[in-house]
Amino acid sequence: MKSLRLLVTKNYNRNCKLCCNKSFDLNNPKYIFKNNYSDYKEIILTGGEPLLYPIQLIKLIKKIRMACESPIFIYTAYSSNIDYLIRIIILSDGITFTIHEEKDIDFFYNLSEKIIENQLEYKSLRLNIFDNIRLKNTYVFWEIKNIKWLKNCPIPKNEDFKVLNPGINKIQI
Repeated sequence: MKSLRLLVTKNYNRNCKLCCNKSFDLNNPKYIFKNNYSDYKEIILTGGEPLLYPIQLIKLIKKIRMACESPIFIYTAYSSNIDYLIRIIILSDGITFTIHEEKDIDFFYNLSEKIIENQLEYKSLRLNIFDNIRLKNTYVFWEIKNIKWLKNCPIPKNEDFKVLNPGINKIQI
């Protein structure tokens, strides 16, 4: 069984030149999701930036939970609303948070403290850091990966890349 990487919104708060999603024709029918979550061993919700629409993302997570028992993971780089992100971590099985810029570091530290405060260290917490980012300290519960931009990043063989609603930028359930 494969993993599902589901693009839930094309909107983003950054304009990363080498964003993987820019290498796909998101209107191609082969990428359109057909709403059968139970076909997948895990579900990864990504974007654009899913945290631009936290209420809709929460509703989507709940909908997926009703449809299947597969673990749900969120990919995000949004460093604005910690309270919604904590709610989403509680509802999901974990997140992959990416630090793109120095300005994201303080948010990361605040998020880590909130994770401890809410006793969420047991969740799958992955941190992607670009080479130009230097952290003063890290937290043992984060699985840290140094990353680089890859041009035309290929879809892993054990993963399906799909788009939730190709013609709609906002998360629509």
